[in-house]
Amino acid sequence: MTVTDSQFESIRADYRRDPSYRTLLPWYGALRSRRLADDLVALVTRWQDIVEEPIQTGQLGVMCNDLGLWEQAESCMSRSLPGLESLTDRFVALGELAASKAARGDHEGAFAISRTLRTSSEWEPVSL
Repeated sequence: MTVTDSQFESIRADYRRDPSYRTLLPWYGALRSRRLADDLVALVTRWQDIVEEPIQTGQLGVMCNDLGLWEQAESCMSRSLPGLESLTDRFVALGELAASKAARGDHEGAFAISRTLRTSSEWEPVSL
C-alpha cells in the first residue's frame, strides 16, 4: 500500500487524536508503507498490554510476525486462541502460531500445529 504524504499526515493525526484500536490498524499500515521499522516495533510493543479482545490480540500477533517479533507473536497468538469463536479466525491464528514457533526454532511445535491444521475434522473443506 502506498501512502501519500497528505494521507500519512491525516492517518497520523487521527491516531494521535484517538489512539484506539480503530486507528491502530491504519496507522500501522501507514508506518509499514514508509518502512519505519523502529516506529512499528514501538507501536506493537506498546499495544501488547492494551488489547484485550481475542481478535485484537490475534491481529497484534500477525503484526508481530510481520515484523519478525516471533516471541511476541507467539505470546499474542497463544493468548488469543482460547477466545476466538470463528473457525476461520482460529485457523489463521494457529497458522500464525506455527509460523512464529518455526521462526524461533521450535520445529516440533510448529509441525504439531501444522499437522493439526491439515488433519483435524474441525476444518471443513471450502468449495470454490
